[in-house]
Amino acid sequence: MYSDITTEKTFTVASLPVVELDDAEVDLSVGTLVLTVEGTVSKVFAGDAEAEFSQAETALTIRGITGTAGSETEITVTTDVSIYTLSVFCITKVISSAEEWNAVAATISENKLDGYYVLSADLDYAGKPAPKFCTPTWGGTQGFAGTFDGRGYLIKNLTISVADGETADGQSFFGLTSATAVIRNVGFVNAKIDSTANFRTGVVASFHYGTIENVFVQVTNPSDHSGAIAYSVWGTIRNCVAEQLNERTGSYGLCWTSFDGSTIENSYSVGADVLYRNGGDSPANAPETATLKNFASFAEMKAAELDLSVFNGAFWDTEGGVPVVKGYKEMISVDGAILNDNALPVTDSLTIQSTCL
Repeated sequence: MYSDITTEKTFTVASLPVVELDDAEVDLSVGTLVLTVEGTVSKVFAGDAEAEFSQAETALTIRGITGTAGSETEITVTTDVSIYTLSVFCITKVISSAEEWNAVAATISENKLDGYYVLSADLDYAGKPAPKFCTPTWGGTQGFAGTFDGRGYLIKNLTISVADGETADGQSFFGLTSATAVIRNVGFVNAKIDSTANFRTGVVASFHYGTIENVFVQVTNPSDHSGAIAYSVWGTIRNCVAEQLNERTGSYGLCWTSFDGSTIENSYSVGADVLYRNGGDSPANAPETATLKNFASFAEMKAAELDLSVFNGAFWDTEGGVPVVKGYKEMISVDGAILNDNALPVTDSLTIQSTCL
């Protein structure tokens, strides 16, 4: 079951017609849904269930929309003039601060956390502890098991460290990711792994069984047994870029090692000594290809004239010849690389309140 979390957020559906709502696309369905309708409302349904509503002149407010996190629910509004329909996408919680995400991490039960989470702002971890999920276990059935969609926002100034009495394994932003976990569309900027010992971790995950895609990681990493993104990979890393800030012999760009059955594709590292290793418990440096490669700098990456068509335009800007996270204002400047300061827009026009079960 997903956690019962109700929250509010306002966002834009710029193409929403006044009468015909069938084609409207709603990206963020939490909060209180406010529609402008013509006529007197007689019934409102959310899926097959009749929903509560209130009407004041032309404004209609629908409350208590229920659904399953990560799925669409169709809203049907019947008036004496017309019938309005709108599909909304149900999530568990909108995250707008480091404190909010840490509070979600603290709700983990029996070493597992489900749910569908999206960012509505950058998370700044300067002076704040990293989230704590669980002690890692093998098998891919525990840890973070839900979906985390950064929507182009950044997680800044994160430090992965070990407090007294803690195990070094599993300390990362998501800890262990299960086979059902999906982490996408987020950039980690100015992250640090605070250890020079055999610290088996990565910025995003330690033991990774799920899917990490469209993720950028910029990290200072002095540890001997960690990768910029993950430590050990049984799952998927796709369309990712990892930048190593410090020089260190034996640094690993994507992960420390990958196991049979894992998928690592269309991903690059910059500044690392090794792209990644494969072979499980007896790893060796993985061979580089045109779509899996380590570069000394972003300038070298640009000079390679890569095919970057797989880096989708909603998250990445590739016009400068390198994949640039749109939400990162000060990422790089390589011979006129085009930077875009705007994360995916979340502005006002429509508000939805939803409890996802």
